Amino acid sequence: MIRTAVISCLLLAGMAQAADKRPAPGYLSDMFAQVYAAETLAHWCPTVAVNPDSVEKAWLEVFERLDADGFDAMREDNRMDDPSDAIGAAVEIWARKRSLTEASEPSDVCRAADQEIAERTLIGSFLKRTAG
Repeated sequence: MIRTAVISCLLLAGMAQAADKRPAPGYLSDMFAQVYAAETLAHWCPTVAVNPDSVEKAWLEVFERLDADGFDAMREDNRMDDPSDAIGAAVEIWARKRSLTEASEPSDVCRAADQEIAERTLIGSFLKRTAG
């Protein structure tokens, strides 16, 4: 999991500095947004936690896809546009879908986590139930 986080940071750092950039793939923005959503749910809902094995497996699949698409996640200069705006937009769409705001109560967040798990979404696959 730590290796995945380091590679993700390198990937984002390279995006901000690269010249002759290509658009970041949508699947990369989606992955960042979905991991962020899962981490947010786990942070605010005491009955769920992030499942690091699921997250790492999904990241490895993304890295393989990036490699196949000609991006090198290990290079600081990976010639990719910064996907921050797309990530932020995806997170906002998800939060609206789940009726979550900054003022949401933990019970609302847990309800959203339960929905993600029940619907077997990728976000739900990143979560595991805890004793709370």
